[in-house]
Amino acid sequence: MEVFKNIIRRERAEEEVLAFEPRVLELELSDSAKVYLNEDNRKKSDFVMADLMAKQTGVEEVESQSHKDMVEQEVLERLKEVQEATYQEAFALGKEEGSKQAFEAVKAELEEKISQFGELIEQLRSLRSEVLKHHEKEIIEMVFSIGKKIALKDLSEDSSVIKDLVEELVDESEKDEEIKIFLSPHDHAFVSEQISSGNFKFPDLNRLKLISKEAMTSGGCLVQTRFGSIDSQVEQRVENAWLALQGKLPRTDDTVVEEDPVSDDNSGSEEGES
Repeated sequence: MEVFKNIIRRERAEEEVLAFEPRVLELELSDSAKVYLNEDNRKKSDFVMADLMAKQTGVEEVESQSHKDMVEQEVLERLKEVQEATYQEAFALGKEEGSKQAFEAVKAELEEKISQFGELIEQLRSLRSEVLKHHEKEIIEMVFSIGKKIALKDLSEDSSVIKDLVEELVDESEKDEEIKIFLSPHDHAFVSEQISSGNFKFPDLNRLKLISKEAMTSGGCLVQTRFGSIDSQVEQRVENAWLALQGKLPRTDDTVVEEDPVSDDNSGSEEGES
């Protein structure tokens, strides 16, 4: 029983045994260790601290943590570079694919519109042929009407035309007969002035009578002699031109060619003589 003499029973252990707590020693890096860890000093010296001493002085732990931080920083930088490169590559690829898809879509739309435009051009060409085919007569009539209006305007503005016309018609008449020439008031005044100034080429002016007629259109005249008359009124000349053109107009089953009416009857009364 001697062996168990110094054993303390459980129920008395809390009263007789004290809890042992070892003292915690907080060690700090010495000044020499800090000098050793200084980066600039380590670059200037080739001295390397032994492992045991580095462990005892805490240098090893500092170097390990520093190395760990450096590795983590480098890993983060590499990861960032990879992420940026991946993003740029994905962005460029997406941009290229998007541009390609947009180009293909626009290209298809343009090709469709070009095709539609070509069809429209063909339709316009066919329509032009159809219009000319079915409305050629109306187009010619319209052109003739426009030409008539332009000619009448030019004749009303250029009085020299009537002088040449009168001289030509007088030359065609017999020299031994009286000649009556019906003119518009404007042309009558102009021809009379030309005769007075001696610009009219006719040797025997006594046989020539100028008669002013309000209904006459400027640019034309009516010559009467004992043997007949020469109608050179503007309306008559236009009618003669229309009759000449009438036989050449295209005809269809429903075409009715109308003659161009003369605006004034040739047998009007004399309104003034000179």
